[in-house]
Amino acid sequence: MMDSHTPILPQHASTTQKNERNRFLEQQRQCYQWNIHSANLMGVPLVSQLDEEELPTQEWKSLICITLSEVINNFLVVMEDFTHNSQSNIDLTTLKTSYQKIQPIIEHLKLHQSPHHHSLWHTFMHLIHHTEFNRKSLMEDVENIAWPEVQNNIKQIDRILKQLEKATIDSELSTEHYQQLFKTLKLPRIASKIKEDQSFANLRLAGPNPMLLKNVTQLPSHFPLSNDMVKHLFIGHDNLEKALEDQRIFIIDYKSLDDLTEQTGAFQSRKKSLSAPIAAFMLNMNRQHFIPIAIQLTQDPTNGPIFTPPCHDETDYLWQYAKNCVNYADANYHELILHLGRTHLIAEAFAIATHRQLPFCHPINRLLLPHFEGTLFINAELESNLMAAHGPIANIFAGQITASQQAAVKNRLSFDFSGSYLPNELSRRGIFDPQILPCFPYRDDGLKIWHAIAQWSENYVYLYYESDDEVLADSEIQAWHNEVLSLGKIHNIPTLTNRHILSEVLTMIIFTCSAQHAAINFPQRNLMSFSPIISGALWDKPPSSANDEIAWLKTLPPIVIALEQQMMLTLLGSIHYRKLGEYKDKHFPYKAWFKDKKITEANGPLTQFQNQLLRIENDIKTAIIARQSYYPDSEPYDYLLPSTIPCSINI
Repeated sequence: MMDSHTPILPQHASTTQKNERNRFLEQQRQCYQWNIHSANLMGVPLVSQLDEEELPTQEWKSLICITLSEVINNFLVVMEDFTHNSQSNIDLTTLKTSYQKIQPIIEHLKLHQSPHHHSLWHTFMHLIHHTEFNRKSLMEDVENIAWPEVQNNIKQIDRILKQLEKATIDSELSTEHYQQLFKTLKLPRIASKIKEDQSFANLRLAGPNPMLLKNVTQLPSHFPLSNDMVKHLFIGHDNLEKALEDQRIFIIDYKSLDDLTEQTGAFQSRKKSLSAPIAAFMLNMNRQHFIPIAIQLTQDPTNGPIFTPPCHDETDYLWQYAKNCVNYADANYHELILHLGRTHLIAEAFAIATHRQLPFCHPINRLLLPHFEGTLFINAELESNLMAAHGPIANIFAGQITASQQAAVKNRLSFDFSGSYLPNELSRRGIFDPQILPCFPYRDDGLKIWHAIAQWSENYVYLYYESDDEVLADSEIQAWHNEVLSLGKIHNIPTLTNRHILSEVLTMIIFTCSAQHAAINFPQRNLMSFSPIISGALWDKPPSSANDEIAWLKTLPPIVIALEQQMMLTLLGSIHYRKLGEYKDKHFPYKAWFKDKKITEANGPLTQFQNQLLRIENDIKTAIIARQSYYPDSEPYDYLLPSTIPCSINI
């Protein structure tokens, strides 16, 4: 007789078990219904309403409270300086009172932090298992005091920001004014490199968007770059033609933003703008230095010149403006397409289908559910708040909110599932081979994680499916596949004809929900919270000459937008909840998720996966040191350390 904790395929279930499975799925289909008519992401399949099981844990709320406490503290110091210097009458009393109310709880959390645990996740887990700590009291304090007050804090900050929007505080801005927004929060290191070409190039290699860089041996027809334009950047006998032949030229093309550039919005009567540029980069002959060589601001080469770096070391503000056009286009592509469309919304479709078609006792349900924890909740918040009119996306980014929504929807619905397998994606762009592009941390670290997940998925699948025929005979997994294709609108999912294909599909899902989201999400704090370098819109016409610094500064975001961006991205880029490989129940006291001893036994599939992640952790740490010694000017790329990768998309 099979253990009650052992998942079972439908073809092996008894008649009674099959009836129970069917009744369970009928209930689930009532709770998890598809909806393509949401107000702010019309056309994207989302869940119609949140089931109670999708609400966040108190553990997650605690992590949010800790990070928001840091953000609010910085905000209060910034605002006190502003009110003092401007003699403004903005009242901070209510926010201060609410903030101070939760500080004893926050400090209690911090006091119990283990010196060996550096992430908020580890802080909390150390805390709840501390033998002298009253866990029940913590749960009550978080749920009844801290969480309601944090939500109140957010409302108060929103009120204050709206008051700031009406104030005139942007006269004679400099980049130092933006740095002064980081009073108690750590100023991103990249802030000191705002005008450096090397820093601009490094963002393509180790930045928030690793998904557009492409190696080319021939330039696109709509990018008429000539050797004469860039010959001052080549040394000796090197030239553009030779670099193309040697596979040393790389481009990034933001053509998917072209429609968005025609539908830009305004903020407080200030018109915003956006480019859909093409940027070219070059590796030198020994492939050790990666530099920008040209930027075309539009898709139509007849609409403007191609900008190139200046011949000498002097600052050229036309070139600085062109680089900002690329970085700001990158922010739009990153947030609307990569982050929202190709992680959050992809995961939602699989989560809904899993709830509707795979019963709790199905082995693939057991494998996948932890990778969907928090996703439907955070997506509902995102759809109703961040993507709403007058929300952060509308304020910070260039497009009219309906245009930004449509850009996200269009790209989500065109997502190519199997074409996006990491090895396929890298090969398509010509950057799979380290001989072509020696330093590309997303590829080098990401492939290690991909292969570890692939091995875990394969071991898991082969444990429950004794043959390929078992996959074909599994009516529930076939129904799941069909529903994701049809109602979930995910394209190009291979037909599930054997165990290997099923393992690959599961690898892609788990990678997307964990490592891919981590690579996209966590640079938001360290790289994207300083808006002069990366933001969502240009705010004035370009400089008229190379030495017009004032005109260049006017294109940077208003200070209130910079503050809103800093707070939002610091929060989103800080929450590390439940790391990859750590499968826990979502109900307190958060016991181990897997109960089947075949999975959890010593040297079983789960232990093998966890040990492999530990080895990868050490390998990546060694690689980070090597990369920093080889490329000392680059930002450390640590976003794919397994210990920092959450198991699911929950922020």
